[in-house]
Amino acid sequence: MRALAQLASGAAHEINNPLGFVASNLRTLRESVGAEGAAGVPGLELVELIDECLHGVRRVEDIVKALRELGDSDEMDEADHAEVGPAVRRAVRQALGEQGRCELSLQATAHAAIAPPLLERALTHVLRNARQASPTDEGIRVSSVDRDGTVVVEVTDAGCGIAPEVLPRIFEPFFTTRPVGGGTGLGLTSAWGIARRHGGSLELSSELGRGTTATFVFPAMLGPVAPGR
Repeated sequence: MRALAQLASGAAHEINNPLGFVASNLRTLRESVGAEGAAGVPGLELVELIDECLHGVRRVEDIVKALRELGDSDEMDEADHAEVGPAVRRAVRQALGEQGRCELSLQATAHAAIAPPLLERALTHVLRNARQASPTDEGIRVSSVDRDGTVVVEVTDAGCGIAPEVLPRIFEPFFTTRPVGGGTGLGLTSAWGIARRHGGSLELSSELGRGTTATFVFPAMLGPVAPGR
């Protein structure tokens, strides 16, 4: 997984620069063609073609961003730690929006031995999957507890569930059950990788028609936490 993360990060960097030029030039061309169309020069078909190209570019940008995330989480400052409650709330806002609603039961008091932005990122990926699988935000529940020197965070949804034959592949890079264009297939891979590289784990249990539970386990921060960190 570490080798994959390094490869993904390097590839994303190499792709990102030329992709930026393509996106910028397409947007400039789109504005120019749109102005000509407004001036009475037929350009509607060309505008539609450019818009399709821009849509494709945005898809590639999403994939590049996900690839960079795989590499960005590869290193850890051993002093980093996350207070679970605030990290969960920030992840909920990112994944579900400011108006998003889900049930929270946050009982963990220990800090998790992981940088807050990485914990939030991993939780956000899982919450987005839960949201897409659930009919409403209210079917999602996030809980946290302290357990035997670890911090356990569970995200449960009441969605469609995952088929038993699919579950073993769920963390594979680029694997997705969504329609083409519906996702990068890297969100759960990134979340799983973040947990593993910081001494933790991520496991999924699911039942078709009943929903899915994602369970994160992170080492608890031992000893006193430095003020201001």
